[in-house]
Amino acid sequence: MNVTCFLTLYVLKQFNGERSARGAFHLLKGKKNAQTLADAKLFDVSHVFGACNFITDSTFQQMIDNLSNDRSIEEISNNSYRLTACGEEKLASFLKEADYIKQLNGLKYSPMENKFWQLVMLYVQCISNMVRKENQFLPVSSDPAIFSLVKKQFPVTYNERVWTANQLLKELSELLTGVHEKSAGIFVLRLSRYKRIGLTIRQVAHFMKLEEDETLLRFKAVLHHIMFSCFEWPDRYPVLFRLLNGVALKESLTLSAKKTLEWLNRGKPLEEIMKIRNLKRSTIEDHIVEIAMHDPHFPIEEYVSVEEQKAILHVYERLKTRRLKRIKDELETISYFKIRMVIGRVGVEKDAVGEASEKPFRI
Repeated sequence: MNVTCFLTLYVLKQFNGERSARGAFHLLKGKKNAQTLADAKLFDVSHVFGACNFITDSTFQQMIDNLSNDRSIEEISNNSYRLTACGEEKLASFLKEADYIKQLNGLKYSPMENKFWQLVMLYVQCISNMVRKENQFLPVSSDPAIFSLVKKQFPVTYNERVWTANQLLKELSELLTGVHEKSAGIFVLRLSRYKRIGLTIRQVAHFMKLEEDETLLRFKAVLHHIMFSCFEWPDRYPVLFRLLNGVALKESLTLSAKKTLEWLNRGKPLEEIMKIRNLKRSTIEDHIVEIAMHDPHFPIEEYVSVEEQKAILHVYERLKTRRLKRIKDELETISYFKIRMVIGRVGVEKDAVGEASEKPFRI
């Protein structure tokens, strides 16, 4: 059983039959629609959002069939599953060994991980060549936007380049001590530098005798660890933070939600945004819920009164369910929009508390 199977088991365990296997597929794939983004927060699986963005529909279905056939899961309703005792035992054994999963933060960082990696990879290649006064080399990225960002941050004088190279080495060395030795090795093998081109995930997996899925997830975990640390302690990692700062966290929002946020920031009410954007009320409401889930300071009281928030949380805690219909049945006068916003905020507040520690996600 590979790491993708285990992550599927983990998400199905968190869903506890309240969402379908299809929902687990969308979450692991990193599908950015309102339902999947909400589920990531509601079921405490935001860290593995987009962790398996390489998986195909047919591969996932075959995996569900295999997990069912070997009695790791059992179907409890139409395409909804629960882990068996056998599945629970397998998952517990995997989580005990796979510490790197704790350093994933997919919902927050997966939208920016590739761009950040391209920046780091090109920057390291350029600085390691330039300090050796080697100006002729084939750049590892041909993306004009990446080129522009690296050029903007690149030191001008030779002495500045030497200082930056030493500082960058210090930052990466310190950060890599915070991950498993095997994961650190994967990251280093992927870097391009003076007279050396970094390896692909497939090449690293072959070299280290690992499965490609595990190699990729370990690599993602290192990137997420670096991004988290740079945002937490920018003065401690100034070179990497300057690179990271060029990659906006706004990329966590869907493109359409970003546009709605721009109008909200201009003081436009929901009804007016509907007219401006020629969209249904439910679509704008989806955007507002998405924005509220990403921004712990978003003023949800403008849409849900304090009394309504208390009523929703009371039912949510009493029923101990994330099924919105069951909560709605108890709160007939309160809309799904308001319920989704309040329940989604529960996940945001958990994340805010978790981020006080260096390893915010626990499995």
